[in-house]
Amino acid sequence: TPHHFPTQPFWPPIIPFPFPLGAAGQPAVPLPTLALQPTPSTHLMKMRTFCRLPSTASVASAVTGESEDDNGSEEDDAFDDNDSEEYEEDSVRRGWVDVIHDYVALDDDDTTLVMVFPRGQGCGGGKQAINPDELVRHPRREAAKIFLWENAMQTGFQDFPHSGPVKQSTYQHVVRSKVVDTMLCMGLKMQSFESIDGDETFLKLALEPDGQVLRHLAHCCRYRLPIKREVYRDLAHAFAGFPPGAPPRNADGDEVLAYTEYSKRLHDKFEPFREVDAIRLVSHLLVHHFNMAELQRQGVISRMFPAAKHVEVEELKKTWVKVRLDFWRHGEGVDAIRDYFGEEVAFFFQFFAFYIRMLAWLALVSLVMFMIDNKLVEVSFSMRSNSKLAFGLVLVVWASSFGVIFGGKEARSRQRWGMDSGSVAADMTLSSYRMELEGTWQLFFQKMLSTGGVIAACLAFSVAWGQISLNFKKSEEAVLTSFLIRAGSLAWSYTVPYLARLQNHRTRRRLNKAMTAQLAVVKLFLYLSPFLRTAFVINWTQMTCAPTLKEAADMAFRGTGWPTGVNASLYHQWLPEYVVPDRLSVMGVILRNSHANKTCIWGCQPARCIADDSGSANCRTTCYDTLRASLDGLYITHAGFSMLFLAIAIVYAHCKARSEMRKPTQDSKEYTWLQFQAKCDEVARYEYLSWGGSYVEDFLEVVLGFALISCFGIIRPSITPVVLVMQIVEYWLLVYRMTHVTARPYPTGSEGIDMWSRIIELVTVLSAVINAGLAAFLVPP
Repeated sequence: TPHHFPTQPFWPPIIPFPFPLGAAGQPAVPLPTLALQPTPSTHLMKMRTFCRLPSTASVASAVTGESEDDNGSEEDDAFDDNDSEEYEEDSVRRGWVDVIHDYVALDDDDTTLVMVFPRGQGCGGGKQAINPDELVRHPRREAAKIFLWENAMQTGFQDFPHSGPVKQSTYQHVVRSKVVDTMLCMGLKMQSFESIDGDETFLKLALEPDGQVLRHLAHCCRYRLPIKREVYRDLAHAFAGFPPGAPPRNADGDEVLAYTEYSKRLHDKFEPFREVDAIRLVSHLLVHHFNMAELQRQGVISRMFPAAKHVEVEELKKTWVKVRLDFWRHGEGVDAIRDYFGEEVAFFFQFFAFYIRMLAWLALVSLVMFMIDNKLVEVSFSMRSNSKLAFGLVLVVWASSFGVIFGGKEARSRQRWGMDSGSVAADMTLSSYRMELEGTWQLFFQKMLSTGGVIAACLAFSVAWGQISLNFKKSEEAVLTSFLIRAGSLAWSYTVPYLARLQNHRTRRRLNKAMTAQLAVVKLFLYLSPFLRTAFVINWTQMTCAPTLKEAADMAFRGTGWPTGVNASLYHQWLPEYVVPDRLSVMGVILRNSHANKTCIWGCQPARCIADDSGSANCRTTCYDTLRASLDGLYITHAGFSMLFLAIAIVYAHCKARSEMRKPTQDSKEYTWLQFQAKCDEVARYEYLSWGGSYVEDFLEVVLGFALISCFGIIRPSITPVVLVMQIVEYWLLVYRMTHVTARPYPTGSEGIDMWSRIIELVTVLSAVINAGLAAFLVPP
């Protein structure tokens, strides 16, 4: 589908169309007072997709870019000159704004959505240009795929023969005429202009703010809006335990307004429509009547995106700067993010800010640990030895409380935003969904193949870890582990969309849940399994055995040297602690029998020791040191690559925009604010595997960092402050990318972080189990 937009309506339609079309293509019910026909001052007449200037006699020719006859009149030419002068004067009145260190003309007035139409070849058209001589063999059949309402094909297609092909120029002329005529009858306001290099035509769509059309559409869609604060002031009696005269407040002190279905009769009782409300309602209106995927596939439009108002963007930047430095307070100021990007993105940044704030408290504890380990604080030897065990307990409590505390914050935001269960709009049906596959053996085997791909990926990575551990030195293992994790993570990111589509999901939300589950399972396995193997498996699989303890010690320390801090000649005093005991668990007995009548040293061998007066020694093992080095490398590469990709996206989008701004033009055209947004939508839209990022990818990066800290922070407590700084920098880069580079996404509603809450619960359980295992088997003493 065209970027962020659905292929089916969001809400169950109450009537087929707020203003149903009659037999002659005219509204079947009275329309609100809106100018449906363009006046000479509108820029709709400037809309051109082919070489000639459109005829001003009808709205249809304004869309197609072709005159209805080959001979343009003198009156049309006179109008073109006047209109061009008015257009230039209007450009001056619009003003200029600084974007990527250059000035662009501001043209976002009266704009809710933007449609971009490609032009013809030989007329400045770019990569998506239309070849006017190409034949469309079944024009009526192709057009019927676009227009979704009943009897849509009865009018407006007189130029199509009942059988036989037509030229692409004729097909585009007729289809675009029908599209614009329909949007005019919807009550949409439209203006158009040409891109600076002449390869595209932009059509701005809008509804009158708080106008009759918007009200009627919200009423028909049962759109939910909050009740005005003034309504509460009229209440003379307390209700539900809250005092009268004001909206109730939650435990954080925030007002909680009631949400209910909008009614035109009670319009004065509701809060005004926001910009995101208008975007949702207009897009609902369009996707209910046009198949947006077909419009793009057939070259009628190249893209459609929500318009970003410059004033709102600047206000968001100022608000978000305050948010970035406000991690310590209970509110992250996500209301401004929600009013611009929608609830889904707002919940993500609320989670990210909360994670940083919780990470700050953990960093304070780790600083105390750092002072104890480096003897900056005078404590007993016993306390210093057990400090890491105490930090492991703190980690388990921290991870367990993380999900619980955020769950409360999430619930309060969900209540304040009217996103309670059942209030989120119905999801859209994907164009890739095939209903005929339901209940068939083909779909069964496709789902099995998708699940098998997840299992195969985990097995492949397990084999890779084993080969690295067996064939490379311990010093090389840490570097190779970090490299393989990043390379495997990138490869899996490109594989998941294909596996998820095999399951034939009907809606976008179901597809995203499937992708989230497959990505999270494999990437958590990819990130955690090499460390689990080092901590718990190597001890059993890489034992060194010989007939005597002396021979086993010589074999074990041949490559790495004898451990420091102990006397090698007194090995019989301190080494028996690291010898496999005679009585083992069931798994140990099996391994022990394979080395009958031999003495075996554990696979995790002593490396650095502190001897005591009794002759025994407290040692850090090779597994412990390898685990620390691998974690350090992964922490740095994880944060480093995340910030690197963000920086590349920012530079790439800016370079593409500046290259377009510097293209030579025949006339003095302006590079405008909406053209810059269109370029961002082309190179950095907010979708999966895009330079603009996506909800799934951004969330996964944060969750993976949370998993590493929660499960293995006990091995390297001092890394926590470094991770905190990296996460703050990454947050700042995300804020910059979302406000300066990423094209404004469709404002998707959400009831919370959804699938991610289950993944966080899984990480919490893993944290308790892994920290207990590390404390018992690996962390000294």
